[in-house]
Amino acid sequence: MFNIKKGAIASLLVLSPIFAHASGINLYLVANSTVQEADVENTFGQTVDQTYEQTSAGLGFAFKTNVNKESMLGYHVNLEYLTGTVHQIDSASYSGDDIETTRWNMLHTLAFGIVKKPRFRVWAGPRINLSLEHTDFNLPSVKGNTIDTFSLGIAPAVGGVFKIGRKLAITADLDYRIGVGAGSWYSAANGTDYDYSHSETGLSFRLGADFVFGESR
Repeated sequence: MFNIKKGAIASLLVLSPIFAHASGINLYLVANSTVQEADVENTFGQTVDQTYEQTSAGLGFAFKTNVNKESMLGYHVNLEYLTGTVHQIDSASYSGDDIETTRWNMLHTLAFGIVKKPRFRVWAGPRINLSLEHTDFNLPSVKGNTIDTFSLGIAPAVGGVFKIGRKLAITADLDYRIGVGAGSWYSAANGTDYDYSHSETGLSFRLGADFVFGESR
């Protein structure tokens, strides 16, 4: 029992600097527009170029350090879940749920404070984006085909925080992502996986709320 108490006290001491400098959690909505330039292996073993344009939206959760107004640098880690559609491949347009996408993002951001007011702050900094994406094709002529990829991206990001209470603030941020990805697409017609790789650019907007614990803003 004595060792358990000592362990609990030691854990609190280790965590105390985090709480003392005001950390927070952020819940938010996210919208994204992405263009992918893909190299796709076809069923004849040839590689063809295709351009995918897609939009998606979803929910996110973030943990933030150093959210008090005096801090010069904060670190954000975000987890996101988005769903959307591919609305154009090359010159062909699609609508509805013809081509559906599901995307999971993990973001890592260094946020440098550039405007620090009692009720309002602006930050900017670099962001790394790790993504897993799954695409389902539901076209009348193509059923059961899928694409699965892993992507790595970097992005400049800028955000704002508007304080509306001692422990609550409204947040927004915008980033422009440049990335690359690789994976495979599955042909339901012959049950075979083929190579798939892409470069991508994407614009994302997030709107949410910070809930602060530790030192007040």
